Amino acid sequence: MKALVWGFPKEFSPIVDALADFGVIDLQVWIGTEKRCTYSRKNFMEKDLSFSLNAPLRCPDALYDALLKDFYPYLEMQTRRYLYGAYYAHTMHDFLDHFQQLLNFFYSLLIQHEIELVLLDKVFHYGEDWILYALAKAMGVKTLMLLPSHFPERFFYIASIEDFGYFREIPAESQIVEMQKPVDVDLGDYRGYLKQFKPYRYSLMDAALDFSQRGQSMAFYKWKRYQRYQKNLKAIVTHQPDLSKPFVFFPFHLQPELTTFPLGGKFVDQALALQTLSQLLPSGWSILAKENLYQSEYMRGDGFFARLRQIKNLVMVPGDFSSKELIEKAQFTATITGTAGWETINMGKKALVFGQAWYMSLPGVIPYRPDLTFEEILSYDYSDDELQAGIRALMAKTARGTVGRQFMKNIQFDEHENARQTAHSLAGVIHRMGA
Repeated sequence: MKALVWGFPKEFSPIVDALADFGVIDLQVWIGTEKRCTYSRKNFMEKDLSFSLNAPLRCPDALYDALLKDFYPYLEMQTRRYLYGAYYAHTMHDFLDHFQQLLNFFYSLLIQHEIELVLLDKVFHYGEDWILYALAKAMGVKTLMLLPSHFPERFFYIASIEDFGYFREIPAESQIVEMQKPVDVDLGDYRGYLKQFKPYRYSLMDAALDFSQRGQSMAFYKWKRYQRYQKNLKAIVTHQPDLSKPFVFFPFHLQPELTTFPLGGKFVDQALALQTLSQLLPSGWSILAKENLYQSEYMRGDGFFARLRQIKNLVMVPGDFSSKELIEKAQFTATITGTAGWETINMGKKALVFGQAWYMSLPGVIPYRPDLTFEEILSYDYSDDELQAGIRALMAKTARGTVGRQFMKNIQFDEHENARQTAHSLAGVIHRMGA
C-alpha cells in the first residue's frame, strides 16, 4: 500500500525502515523528525504559525465543507503548543489561515502520491495530525494509529478513533497464552509519563526569565493568569472533607493532554463532566474532586471556577490528598479517561468513565451515556474472575512491539529488534486492511 507516515522519532524510526524494507508499505511520504524524512514535522509546528505550506492543489469545496466541523478540534489541539505565553498572542483567524494551509497541503500529498494508507505513530493530538487523519477519512484513505499499551512490549492499534478503548474492530491474537501484569497496576507505582515532571509553579522570576531570555512577550500576562488561577483554587478548597457521607471521587486531569482531547471528546471540558455527574447523584451525595498538581492556568480561567462554584454538591480537596484513600472510601470513582479508573477497578470497585479510556472494555467500567441512571451505577457489580478474564481478552487485542517511551524503562529495549518485532506485527494488520 502506498503510505504516508507521520511521526516515529529516533528510537522508533527503524520501524518505518523495516516496514519499507519488508515490502509491507510503499513509503511515499514521511513527515517526521529524522533527517531522511520527506518533510520535517517542525515545519508544521511553528509557534508563530509563520511557516508557509505551499500546496499545488486546492482542497475541493465539498471536502472543505465536510471538514469545517474539524476546525474546533484543531483549535483545541493547537492550544497545547502555546502554554508559555504565545497562545495569548494569536487570534482565531491566525489559526484559520493555518487550518486552510494544512488542508490544501495534505490534500495535495494524498492526491499526488496516490496514498492508500496514512500511518500515525500515535493518536493525533497536536492539530496538524488531526487534520491529516480527518482528511484521509473523508477521502476514503485507510488510516492506522498506534498507541503504547500498559502491557510490556505490547501496543494498541486502531483504524478509527471511535474504536479506541473498545477495540471491536481488532481481531484477538490467539498466540497469547499467559497474561502479563500491566506495569502500573499498583497504586502509587505509576512509572509513566508524569514522573518526568514536578508539581507546576510559575513565579514572577520565571516570567521575567521567559520575557528577557526566551523572547516570550506574553510571559507577564501568563503570570497574572497563573496568580488568578491559584487564588481561585485556594478559595474553593476544603482541607478537612467529610469522608463518612456517600461521595464520588473525581480526580482532575492534567491539561492539555491526549487523555482529555481527543479521548475525552466533549468532556475535555472537565467542568461539564462535573456538572453532568452532579445531576446524576441523589440528594445527600457529594463529589470530592481534586486538582492535578501538575496543572497550569491553562483552561482554568475565572469562568471555569464560576461554573465549579455553581455545583452545590462539589467539594474540592487539596491536590496532595491521598488518591488511594479517596478511592477506597468513595462509593465509586468518576474520570474522563484517567489512571484512577484503572486503579479503582483493580481494587474491586467501579469506575464511571466519560471518555475513551484504554480499559473501557473491562468489567468494573461503566461508560457514561446520556440515558445512564444512578440506579444502574449503584446496582452494577462484577467479580475479580471476570476482571482477570477481561484483562486477558484486552491483552489479546494488542500487538507485539514497543511504540512509545512511557514504559521503556521497564523493558530491555533494542531499537532494531523492536523494529523487527513491530514491523512483523504491523505486516499482518496492514495486510488485512489492504485485503
